[in-house]
Amino acid sequence: ETKNKEDILNALYIVKNRTVPISFKRNDVIYTSNITPVMIDNDYTLGLYIKDSVVGLGTLTYYVKEANIYGSLGHKISDYSFTDGVIYEAKVTGIIKPTRNEAGQKKATISSGVIADISKNCDTGVYGNANSSFDTNNMQLLSFKTRDEINLGDAEILTCIEGERVESFKIKITSLQKQNDKDIKGISFRVIDDKLIKKTGGIIQGMSGSPIIQDNCIIGAVTHVSLNNSTIGYGIYIEWMFEEMGITVIE
Repeated sequence: ETKNKEDILNALYIVKNRTVPISFKRNDVIYTSNITPVMIDNDYTLGLYIKDSVVGLGTLTYYVKEANIYGSLGHKISDYSFTDGVIYEAKVTGIIKPTRNEAGQKKATISSGVIADISKNCDTGVYGNANSSFDTNNMQLLSFKTRDEINLGDAEILTCIEGERVESFKIKITSLQKQNDKDIKGISFRVIDDKLIKKTGGIIQGMSGSPIIQDNCIIGAVTHVSLNNSTIGYGIYIEWMFEEMGITVIE
């Protein structure tokens, strides 16, 4: 019996490519059939579009080990008011470049089991607590800057554009908004990294949450891209994301 998408994913890992009988109900009538999962991009699939929840691709921004909490995305999962869920690790399998008035996007598949829960989906991001499967071995330990300490000029973003490898890409911070209240567009920047521009055209969907780094300190997260120029992006100050999870910065 399957009650949700996760049950089906777990069943696929067990069944693999064997033919198995299934029963399903449609309009109160029980039907029986045989089905054979196939492998696509190293994952087994039924070839069905299954949705019992909101599924999306974004980037983890930070993890605070002492509190076992993470922050991600830098903005709300649009048009949805849910307040719980889970996150998985993902593997980038392809890139769709932006076109006129259309943002590009990452294509990806789930590459692990559940690594954390979602306890909050709000204007500044998606937050929750990690579980025992959450792996921090490849993460960098960073300090942070408050919004008053950030400078115009050189910075970088950390994101994944192929497989599971996180890379650093150069940007220039072009504008910093003076803010006393939470807002998701405090940092304006321009991508100047030739490799990123060649591969993705700049900022694309799936990069939301990518940490913005300056002087080896995390200062914010990518949230938006200009539809007129995909090398121009926007970000939220990291302080607003910290505050959302009850972390107060004391000067």
